[in-house]
Amino acid sequence: MKIGFVGAGRVGKSLAFLFKRAKHEVIGVYSRTQNSCNEFTKFVGNGKTFENLKELAKECEVVFITTNDDSIQQVCEGLSPYLSSEQFVFHCSGLLTTQALTSAKAKGCEVGAMHPIQSIPNPHYGIMNLPHSYFDIQCSPGAELVAERLVKDLKCTPIKILPEEKVYNHLASCMVSNYQVSLFDAALKLYENTSISKDLASQMLSHLSKQTVINLENLGPLRALTGPIMRGDVGTVKKHLKSIKDDNVMILYQKVGLILLKLAEQRGRIKKKQAEQIKNLLENTDKHG
Repeated sequence: MKIGFVGAGRVGKSLAFLFKRAKHEVIGVYSRTQNSCNEFTKFVGNGKTFENLKELAKECEVVFITTNDDSIQQVCEGLSPYLSSEQFVFHCSGLLTTQALTSAKAKGCEVGAMHPIQSIPNPHYGIMNLPHSYFDIQCSPGAELVAERLVKDLKCTPIKILPEEKVYNHLASCMVSNYQVSLFDAALKLYENTSISKDLASQMLSHLSKQTVINLENLGPLRALTGPIMRGDVGTVKKHLKSIKDDNVMILYQKVGLILLKLAEQRGRIKKKQAEQIKNLLENTDKHG
């Protein structure tokens, strides 16, 4: 298919490169700055830069809007006057539904949301990480088969999702991906008062994190849970709390610890008295500090 992009960021570059590799014709890109367009075509190795949306719309069967979420509806409204009922328009937001593409739908276009459930910190990682990932898709009826085909051409798995489900899926994805980054950063900072270098600490924690993900995939949260709270080690939790100097890390340890405690109780490996003591510590740290 002849595919064009509005937006030359990480997701757009990654998708364009992979669509080209899948033998689709990447027509080109429109972006607010010429420099972004030039970087896009250089990375993809194909396509041209368009000076306006009208020229891009003339040449494409499929248009992907890969801008930030706040711009999608506005971009679609600017694009729509130049569209015909034979074209498809997709955006890649994890949160927004096809409602953001109402103006294109009004022109008779089939529309859809195709969101990669994957972390893309830069386009180089994007082309490595995206294949064999999942995409949640929410489309108008006439766009579903096209969306599924495009996702499968990327060697990915399409998952149909209802409009009202997107927010929960996006929230879950953010917690597992984005919040994991902040958790990792907070953990790294605990090594600042040790003789262990940041690089070595990062390697150790990365290895642990990877194995934890494997355990989660194979066993699920309940059976994958390990650690002092699961074992009911009250003394260890008390020492942890006394060692934390940063208020934000303290809040993180307390709040997540209470969630872990509920899992531990479900697991049945912690005694009632131990659970009560740990809960008291986590809820009343200032009183014990």
